[in-house]
Amino acid sequence: MDEFLIGSNTEKVVRTAECPVLTVKGPIPNLQIRNIVLPSDFKREIGTAVEKFKYFQQMFGAKLHLVYINTPGAFESSSNLRARMQKAAERYGLQNFTINVYNDTIEEDGILHFAEETGADLVMMATHGRTGLSHLLSGSIAEDLVNHSDIPVLTFHLK
Repeated sequence: MDEFLIGSNTEKVVRTAECPVLTVKGPIPNLQIRNIVLPSDFKREIGTAVEKFKYFQQMFGAKLHLVYINTPGAFESSSNLRARMQKAAERYGLQNFTINVYNDTIEEDGILHFAEETGADLVMMATHGRTGLSHLLSGSIAEDLVNHSDIPVLTFHLK
């Protein structure tokens, strides 16, 4: 119950840190970041984090796999989603990327399944860093992901 109400220490760091947070579950011998998964809804909010995403992609010389997790509760057509993602990629000047729509029951599972299937070395995502009642009501996909992913997760605040 405490973890549900308060969250793990890792979740607290992800929620409150003003700098990017890299979460790694354990030792990873010979870590090479070649494939980065970037899950998002690709709406306006992502713009505040795009420069950070691009910086880390360029630093690692990695391919960026843009992915929208299409769920039954928020289903959209694949063609509309791909068009939105392509527009976002052009607007923000992304390079060396793929566009992907992945269907799953919930976002967190979809991100994990897609990352595993693509052989991702890193998942990068933005978080709102909500606290208090808004955090309790809305939750955080990024915080859930860092608790369940064996793949390193790099999070950035949208603030």
